[in-house]
Formats: sequence, structure tokens, C-alpha cells
Amino acid sequence: MEMEYPAIHECGTRHVHFMHAFCEYLSNLIGRPVPLAVNRPHLYLAPDEQKPLDAVRTDVPYCVINAGHKLDYTAKFASTAIWQEVVDYFRGRLQFVQVGEANPHHIHRPLEGVLNLIGKTTFREFFRLVRYSTVACGPVSFLMHTAAAFEVPYVCLAGGREEPSWAAYSTTQYLHTMGALDCCRTSRACWKSRTVPLKDGNRNDLSLCSLPVIQDDGEAVPKCLDMIGAAGVIRAIDQQLGGR
Repeated sequence: MEMEYPAIHECGTRHVHFMHAFCEYLSNLIGRPVPLAVNRPHLYLAPDEQKPLDAVRTDVPYCVINAGHKLDYTAKFASTAIWQEVVDYFRGRLQFVQVGEANPHHIHRPLEGVLNLIGKTTFREFFRLVRYSTVACGPVSFLMHTAAAFEVPYVCLAGGREEPSWAAYSTTQYLHTMGALDCCRTSRACWKSRTVPLKDGNRNDLSLCSLPVIQDDGEAVPKCLDMIGAAGVIRAIDQQLGGR
């Protein structure tokens, strides 16, 4: 059975998390109740995985960072400049490990001053990397769900694209702008796909951000992400570090 989560289309009108949506869909498929019994994903490491990756320093705290995006949903992208500013601010206090999938459908521009593991880990290595991190940051992504599984604090730069009740976990600092802009003023997020059209024939070009902001380097960023910016992410990570 291919799992889906059709309740995503209702998350702006009823309080439903995507984990509930999976359970509801499976329940309908098999005709039996499937109650959600957890408040986060659960991942388990084998005995030989109970240690950090050799590539990462263990004498200083480290943060796993996803500073990229997929081409289908560029409206999740907060710009390379914003993430670079975050890295620069914590230089000397926090080691950043940049991750992301290396394929033509993902864009991950390498940041300066980080350990670059883009496309260099298996899924199991990725799990270990997140498990032993102090904090992680990025958009709503695979990294966010993995961090939740290991109860690692995650700073999510979300803006107004997705409702907090749909995506966030108790260990997520979900930086959003719901109620702050006309495009996400109500309880419904915008759910737009792209910031500007890519003209690649994908129908997502028909679902565009209504308030794009062009950065100095030419990257287009939704206003909801730009208004939170590096300052919002820095403040949230600082809180997680607790003055370290």
C-alpha cells in the first residue's frame, strides 16, 4: 500500500498533524482503527551505530544545517545569504555540518565555514549525524522529522507556508509568520509551491508566492522567510545553546 496523507487539505480548518493524517489514511484503507500512539517519529540505532560519525568533531557542539531546497518547492527556501549569516554568527562556538541530497532536483549551495557532507552520507549515517548533534536547523524537511525522532532541538524557518499544527513537534522551534501578512493572515497557510516561476513545465509554476523578495545576490525569497531572517534563527539557536 502506498501511504498518503489527504488530510493535508484540511489542516487549515481542523487541528491535524501529518502523523495523524497517515494514521487516518491507513485506517480508511484497512477498515480498522489506527490510533496515533506517539508524539514524534521513532528511529532506532543498532549497537554498532551508537557513536558519532568519525568525520565530525566531538570536542565542540555541532549543528546539522539544511540550507537548500528542492526544485518543486522553492517557497521553502530562505536564501543562502541568510543561512551563511547564521553560520558566521556562531563561528568559534558551534560547528555546522551541512547536509542535503546531491541530485539534479535538489539545490544545496555549499556554505563557508562548515563541514560539507552534502550527498556524502547514507541514511543510516545521516541518522547518526543528527542523533549526536546539539541542535539542527533548516526548513520543514526530512532533517526536521529526523531531529524530532531523536528529540534533538530543531529551529525551523517556516514563515507562512505551512500551519504550525500540521508540521511542528514539541522539540521544534517553529519560526512562523501566521497572522502577520495578508497571504497568511488567517488560520490557513498559503501552501504556495514556488517563489518565482522556473519555466520548466512543472505545474508548480502556477502556485507562486504573492510577496517575493529579491536578495542582493539575485535569489528570490518569500517575504515571510525574509522578515524572520537570520536574526530570528540566531535568536532561537542561542536559546537552545543556553549561553554556551
